[in-house]
Amino acid sequence: MANFLNSLKNSLSLSLPQRLFDGEFFIYLHQYDIELNYQIKVSSRRKTLSLELKHGQVTIRAPHWLTMEDIESFIVSKQDWLMDKLQQQADRPQPCQYQDGEQILVFGQWLTLKIILSRQYFLQLEPENGLLKMYVPSRVKDLKKYVKAKLKAFYLEQTADYLQQRFSQLEQQTGLKASALELKFFKSRWGCCYSSGLIKINPMLAGTPKWVIDCVVIHELCHLKHMNHSAQFWQLNQEFCSNCDASKQWLKAHSTALHLA
Repeated sequence: MANFLNSLKNSLSLSLPQRLFDGEFFIYLHQYDIELNYQIKVSSRRKTLSLELKHGQVTIRAPHWLTMEDIESFIVSKQDWLMDKLQQQADRPQPCQYQDGEQILVFGQWLTLKIILSRQYFLQLEPENGLLKMYVPSRVKDLKKYVKAKLKAFYLEQTADYLQQRFSQLEQQTGLKASALELKFFKSRWGCCYSSGLIKINPMLAGTPKWVIDCVVIHELCHLKHMNHSAQFWQLNQEFCSNCDASKQWLKAHSTALHLA
């Protein structure tokens, strides 16, 4: 925690605004001995104060008639919660930057992405060495865009290969049969089930342990019987999957690393 506070302190300036308006501001938090930067978003329609923390950025949404003193008092009252959340976000894996040496997840194992310039594209998976080697043609101009596209294709292929037989096995295990299975990249969900019986699964699940993939599939299969999250649905889900809570926690802890930004 000390190292986190020191690095945060060194990255912030020492100015303090006196008027309330949209923009970037700073406040000194005596309890933690740091200057904290934050944004203010003022609205004539808003009646209450709110605090938002996203990707390390603190945003205060406020009514237009409040003063800076009101804003700062509000932040101070929330500082314990705020610093705890900032620490949690700092400890989480960061989104992929598609660079050589990047740490990526493949079936729950952290692998180092090794980008090697070559004459043609080739992908070599070496889990025993903790490596995913990507040979990229030297003629490629936008390396980041190219690596991202190839990683998406890799996750899609890995998920398809795993579910080719496993999906049918889970259908037999639950006695629930989908009308079709499709793979689709989602921004904020791991799978979905439609009233038609179609189930779609996020290919980024290839980054998770296989038991987590099974939990997501079983969850969606259970929706074939209950298209809601009622008590009956969770009872059915628990009947076929005892790792439901553990899978939720795993996905929550690794969600940032599992989304291709």
